[in-house]
Amino acid sequence: MPYLDHLILKPSKKAIVSVRPIPASSTVTVDLYSEIDNVFHFTFLDVLGRALLNRIENVALGNQSIELNISSLSSGTYILLVSDEVNGSQY
Repeated sequence: MPYLDHLILKPSKKAIVSVRPIPASSTVTVDLYSEIDNVFHFTFLDVLGRALLNRIENVALGNQSIELNISSLSSGTYILLVSDEVNGSQY
């Protein structure tokens, strides 16, 4: 069974981002705050920076919880890159 044991996030003041649970085996929930209606890209990278899993979500103004299926990832450590289309910001 896949098992995500570590996740690295870049903190940001524009979008408060947290991921739970860690460790995870099948899904993670990304909690974030968006100052505007926006489109967010969620990309899981391996430790070499290769994109392994991508998801695009429309996110409304305010607090949101996005559930991401990670069951296709092997056990290991991943970086979650969260970016928005409107500002081009990465979190």
